[in-house]
Amino acid sequence: MVFKIVIGLLSIYLFAGFLFFIKNLKKAADHLFSLAVMLHTGFLVGYSFFQGRPPVATMQETFMYVAWIVGGSIFFLKKQYAYLVPLGAFSSAFLLWIATSLTPATSELQPVLNAPYWLTVHVMVIVASYGFLLISALVSHIYLVNRKESLMKLIVPCNYIGTGLLTAGTILGGLWAARTWGSFWSWDVKESWAFISICIYLAALHMDSFKMAKSVAICLISSVGFLSVTFTWYGINYVLKKGMHTYGFGDGGILYYFIFLIADLALLAFLSFRKVAVS
Repeated sequence: MVFKIVIGLLSIYLFAGFLFFIKNLKKAADHLFSLAVMLHTGFLVGYSFFQGRPPVATMQETFMYVAWIVGGSIFFLKKQYAYLVPLGAFSSAFLLWIATSLTPATSELQPVLNAPYWLTVHVMVIVASYGFLLISALVSHIYLVNRKESLMKLIVPCNYIGTGLLTAGTILGGLWAARTWGSFWSWDVKESWAFISICIYLAALHMDSFKMAKSVAICLISSVGFLSVTFTWYGINYVLKKGMHTYGFGDGGILYYFIFLIADLALLAFLSFRKVAVS
């Protein structure tokens, strides 16, 4: 049942994204995208109610949740940034597709995750940051293509929100670890990569605040930062399969993930060093 609903949401997002590029149908695309976000919201609320916990206890659930964060954020931004509608629609659809593709190592929820409070204050917070940082990375790629400075008004705030949530979520995770494992911080591989991701984004924010780098560098750092986030999010659990977060381990998509990393790094290198005629 859940699979069918996710496929349905995915289809509506996709349709809305394609409609946006058809002449005289942008308004219809806007309405359909809004409908998808509302249905997505209702689905997650119902899912949480029947599960008796927040929808972030498995890798598949985190992808459904981040898809909603991206879609919901763009829902509130689309009046000011109309071009974000297809970006949000296709991104949400892609994340939902990944959610349907991953295979968990076990179908049973681990006892350590039977903690709705900590799932709410730690996992929901830290995973929400992925949504804002994804928007920042996507718009950063757009900036590297056309070099429109107006895009920085969206990229920088998303970095601030995402970094704030990522930092807060990581600290709250330490408090959960102290209660569960008896240690606030142990340099577990997931903790380490969360720290690396935070440092990358703090560097970007620092450089922007003190005008120490051009917008191209900020966008490049933001994009690389999200690659670090993807490794924290997916790579550790599905590629390395090491550390104390064993309940998140699973299988699926490793080859595609490495292709994505290599392709995106190559694209970023090309976009960063090419000459662009700015009007």
